[in-house]
Amino acid sequence: MPSRALEVLASPGTESTRTRGRGGIEVSAVGFGCRVIGGEWQDSAGQPLGRGRGDDEESVRAVRRALDLGVTFFDTADEGGTSLLERS
Repeated sequence: MPSRALEVLASPGTESTRTRGRGGIEVSAVGFGCRVIGGEWQDSAGQPLGRGRGDDEESVRAVRRALDLGVTFFDTADEGGTSLLERS
């Protein structure tokens, strides 16, 4: 189940967006961390890296719920982990 923080976007009277960067892009005030989406990854010697295998169906449900609630900022930074997201 997605974090309670996502429900903030649906709360009346809550500022739901922020303007970022020189280009003035507008993103949701609440971001979605994608660190564990994508599953396990191994180094060249076959040693596991990252957090291990995730549940793909649960990940899809969580992303869809975030989108339904208006999330437009998805954090896929490669510094946070070593999942498949960082390989693309």
